[in-house]
Amino acid sequence: MPGSLVQEEKRLDVAAEPQEKVGESEAEESGGECAGEAAAAAAGGQGAAAAAKKKKKKKKKSAAAAAAAAAKTLGFEPAQDNSALRCLGSWPERKPSQQTVPPTKTMQQLFPAGDFPKGEVQLYASPPHDAEAREAERFDSVNLEALREAAECHRQVRRYAQSLVKPGISLTYLCEEIEKKTETLIAAKGLERGKGFPTGCSLNECAAHYTPNPGEDRILGKGRGGLIEETISSFEFINENQTLKIKPVKNLTGHSIAPYRIHAGKSVPIVKAPAHSVSFLNIMEEGEVYAIETFASTGKGFVSEEGDCSHFMKRFDAGFVPLRLKTTKELLKLIDDVSQTLNPKPSTAQNHQKTPQTRRESAPNSKP
Repeated sequence: MPGSLVQEEKRLDVAAEPQEKVGESEAEESGGECAGEAAAAAAGGQGAAAAAKKKKKKKKKSAAAAAAAAAKTLGFEPAQDNSALRCLGSWPERKPSQQTVPPTKTMQQLFPAGDFPKGEVQLYASPPHDAEAREAERFDSVNLEALREAAECHRQVRRYAQSLVKPGISLTYLCEEIEKKTETLIAAKGLERGKGFPTGCSLNECAAHYTPNPGEDRILGKGRGGLIEETISSFEFINENQTLKIKPVKNLTGHSIAPYRIHAGKSVPIVKAPAHSVSFLNIMEEGEVYAIETFASTGKGFVSEEGDCSHFMKRFDAGFVPLRLKTTKELLKLIDDVSQTLNPKPSTAQNHQKTPQTRRESAPNSKP
């Protein structure tokens, strides 16, 4: 059993006696195996020695499996190998956790006191001025624990999703699993708790805003890397011995987020904007939440809207519009009941009108 498990057993006040017995047993088995291997080599030659070596290797593998099972019993999250996913690190073994593998317990069950894991906190380099102090009062109204709960749910669902992604998987199945797991862990409750946006499965030249529509059955092929977020660390990309220039997508931006409002009005450009075009309306302020979105391309660096719509929602600032068609009224009622100004998953409205909204980026040697 790994040393880390021994330390945690002691910390959790688990009796040390059985651990010592296990150690003695392992030593006896190891000594017996070595003696058996030597005897086999002397008596039966190389064939017998090879058989004994194979038997020893099998026992070691069983011991490793037993150690992993013991780690799971103690509440550890076992390590997860992500080597099959391009440019993505593996998940290390985590300290004792009450979460199951795969995750099934809600965030409230794991953190009943509401003390969710904190991210990086950066303080002011100098004491805040009067204006910043006034903004700090507004910041107090932001529910940080709700944001941290959502972040922890996202982390656990992301790990689960990475264990599913492999060539040959149905994108519809993948999205359904991710969304079901999100609703389970966050303890979804109508419009009070749940997800605010469909799962994105944008591949290749499709830059953003694609999720499978009802009836679609696209399969993830080998070599497609669009499902994996990566940090842009180079200005070039080598594919099949061909070096391609990487450039940012100019007409996509990050944006501010507010309760029940995905796009809250402020933008964060990917490229440096001319000084004369910078608006004071886009200045970041205390208490605001932002989605930082980065898009890189080997194409023209410009996106256009095309393809069937898979995302729809009610405009946050939309005024009253009289509706005449019965089907239109039914669709509006469905949106009001299911999502209002958030984005529902496509299966909730299979009869909605399809309009060109998917954003695609033209890239060399790509098929639309």
